[in-house]
Amino acid sequence: ERPFLDEVGRDPGRLRIALATIPLGGTPVDPDCVRAVREAAALCASLGQHVEEAAPKLDAAALSKAGADIVCTSLTAELMAREAATGQKPSAELVEPVTLGMYETGRQLTATDYLRADAVSQAAAITVAEFMTGYDLMLSPVLGAPPPKLGVMSLSPTDMAAFIELLGRYAPFSMLQNQTGQPSISVPFAFSQGGLPIGVMFSARYGEEGLLYRLAGQIEQER
Repeated sequence: ERPFLDEVGRDPGRLRIALATIPLGGTPVDPDCVRAVREAAALCASLGQHVEEAAPKLDAAALSKAGADIVCTSLTAELMAREAATGQKPSAELVEPVTLGMYETGRQLTATDYLRADAVSQAAAITVAEFMTGYDLMLSPVLGAPPPKLGVMSLSPTDMAAFIELLGRYAPFSMLQNQTGQPSISVPFAFSQGGLPIGVMFSARYGEEGLLYRLAGQIEQER
């Protein structure tokens, strides 16, 4: 409707916000992250927004598999294109262990696997769109834990299963938005007990980025 910068400072209006503190897969969330998102919900309520706990009903395991298949096949296509252009075959000397593992997985997947994964994501997008007819925004933690020590989330581990499990615990909320297309914003909001920054995530309906800027501007003025 207008440049995003012009959205900041505009009144977001009275919004209906769905609060979710439990990720789709039910993985544990650090208490500091839960505290931050509940404080954000309380602030929004004090500003006249209607906040209630709610979340779309989705198959977490199916979405997780679909997301992994899409990432692995897309990565494999990219590395194959680079091999064709440079003559360099993907190897442990060229890419990180996690990247190589995803490439090897992607080589085993078929076009049918990719289309099936895309269909799962599209169906989830419809479910979320229907859910968002009752809400203007979804509110959740950005991450499942405060920032980890340097190197914890590196792409160098050789145990792919352990890496994927760690990734699922650390970033369990953003997967849904990545796969179904809701614009989201990470709003710096609180600090962990150890003094590390924690963000809260607001997600809007497809194409409604402007609303995110309006609400973030209002929160910035209040906090």
